Amino acid sequence: MDTCEMMVFKDCKDTSAISGFLLQDRKSSKYVQELVSLYDEQDGSKKNNNNISNTIKIDWKNFRKFDNVKIEASSKEGILCIRADKFPDRTYYVGKPTSDQWFAIPNHKPVDQFPTEQVGLVVLTSDPLTFKMVTLSPKCGANRATNYYGYRCDVFDSRTWTWKRGINDVVLPKMVLFVRQNESLVVNGLIHWLTTDGRVVVFDHEDETYRRFPLPKGVNSLRSSLIEYEGKLGLVTTSEKEGKQLWVVEDDDDSRHHHNWRLIKQQNQDFRSIGILVVQETEVMKFGGFCAQHVFPFRSNFEPIRLEGGA
Repeated sequence: MDTCEMMVFKDCKDTSAISGFLLQDRKSSKYVQELVSLYDEQDGSKKNNNNISNTIKIDWKNFRKFDNVKIEASSKEGILCIRADKFPDRTYYVGKPTSDQWFAIPNHKPVDQFPTEQVGLVVLTSDPLTFKMVTLSPKCGANRATNYYGYRCDVFDSRTWTWKRGINDVVLPKMVLFVRQNESLVVNGLIHWLTTDGRVVVFDHEDETYRRFPLPKGVNSLRSSLIEYEGKLGLVTTSEKEGKQLWVVEDDDDSRHHHNWRLIKQQNQDFRSIGILVVQETEVMKFGGFCAQHVFPFRSNFEPIRLEGGA
C-alpha cells in the first residue's frame, strides 16, 4: 500500500472542520479543482451561497509526475476517490484531503479493454476507515438478443485490499447512458447514478445487485442532480416551465424497492437553506473564468484517519 501527501487546502484557517463544495472542470485538457466553503473560516457563520469568489485553492503536490488528476467520487465522511493519470497508465487513490492521507488502489483490469466510466465510493466505517469502491466499465457492443448494453462491475474492498468481479453486470437499454455531469451519490449505503432515460440506477454493495426506478413524471435527467436531503435521496431539477424544484423520495415500509417522489421546494423558495450551490445552473458556478462541470459536496474535519486492512 502506497501513501503520500497529495492535496493541500491553502489558506484554510479553520482547524476544526470545513464544509462546502469541490468544483471540478477541464482547462487546457487538464482537470482543475477548487473548494468553495459555505462557512466563514474565522467564526463559522454561513456565507452567501451565491458568492463563490472566495474559493480555496487546491494543490495536488507530489503528483507533478502525473499528467492529470481527477476527482471521481466523494463521501459525506470527507473521503475522496481520485484518479491520477500518466499515459498510458492510471492509478486510483482513496484518502482524506484535509489530513493529507492517500492510499493507492491496486490496478485490477486492462484500462484499454475496460475503461472505467462510473465510480462509486461507500465508506463502511470511518474509524478505522473501511470502504468499498465500485467501478462500472462498458463492455464491447450490445447484446443483440436483448438490445441492451452491459457494464462490467468490479468491487474493491479495503478490508481485504483486493478487487473482485461483481456478481452481476449493470445492464441499460440501448442508447441509454449515464448522465456524465452527475457523479455517484451514496445515501443510506446505496450508490445512485442518473441515466439519460429519466431513471436512477441504485446499486447495493452488500449483495452486488442493482435496480432502476423512474424520476418524477416530466423531469429531464439532463437538467437534474441527485442530492442527499435530510438523510433521504433527493433530486433538484430545473425546467423553463417549472423553474427549480426539489424532490425527495418518501420513506415507506420497503423504501429500498418502492420510490415515491414528493415535491418539497419550488422556484420561489429559498434553496440556499438546504445547502445547494445552484447545482443545476452550472453556468453560474464559475471559477477561474469558466463553468464547473462536476460538483462534489464536501465536509470534513482535520483529524488523521486510521486505515483498517491495506497491503
